[in-house]
Amino acid sequence: MKNMKVHENTIHNDLIDPLIKECNSIHNITKSLPILDEGKYSTFWLDKDSNPKTLIEYIVQQISIQDYPNGFPSDYMGMEWWIQIKKNKEDIVFHYDKDEALCTSKKIYHYPLKSTITYLTDNGGPTAIFNNNEYNDGYLSFPKTNKHVVFKGDLFHGVIGPLSKKIPNNGTQRVTLLINYWNKRPMEPNCTLVKYDKYNLLPLSEEHIKLQSTVQKEKSKIIKMNYKNGSNNVTIYRTNTPILIKFSKDLREHRTYSFKYKKDIVHITL
Repeated sequence: MKNMKVHENTIHNDLIDPLIKECNSIHNITKSLPILDEGKYSTFWLDKDSNPKTLIEYIVQQISIQDYPNGFPSDYMGMEWWIQIKKNKEDIVFHYDKDEALCTSKKIYHYPLKSTITYLTDNGGPTAIFNNNEYNDGYLSFPKTNKHVVFKGDLFHGVIGPLSKKIPNNGTQRVTLLINYWNKRPMEPNCTLVKYDKYNLLPLSEEHIKLQSTVQKEKSKIIKMNYKNGSNNVTIYRTNTPILIKFSKDLREHRTYSFKYKKDIVHITL
């Protein structure tokens, strides 16, 4: 069974621009909140039985339904969601998604059922997701507007900014909507409820519902990475430990790749 699936046409095209605008507002709200322990920022919770009041929450809920077309697992509780806005060549540190407050307070690692990324722009570096601790088996997903990636919640992942295929300019932003699916709500203060009386979010309208109800997601191809024309070495970090990764030289924007290669054996002479 694949650890990752990809589809496109996730959100109605007419909702992309208002959603990006809303993401910028939410990003500013998050940045204005107190920074939590270990420099972490707040995320937001939407219970599985909630009736969304805002556009962003409605889209989060609808994406979750797309990802569980046959119904939610019996132990499913709801969605943790947040926004990331980065510059074109900016990294996102490699990490595991987890209950951040639980990890900080008790050093317990509790992972989501699934992690997801919805790209709202074509800009920025690709997401690398690893299937193993050898870091030689995984996926590389370049941003493409309206592409949605869903993967096992316990996989190591991050963004490699320098691999961006776009030429940077002052207007380019890498905008993503992140949703994790949980069997237990992550602890506060890291994962919190939306404060409707304090946050000026775009209300959900009948027009939003009408537009999104017409969306039919489209399966997206995962391409096996081809090393026949050579490879490039890329260094990522797990905390302060450097990890050397090998990617094909023939990478192209918008695409999603799977990769698997044999690690070089290093002989040490004593």
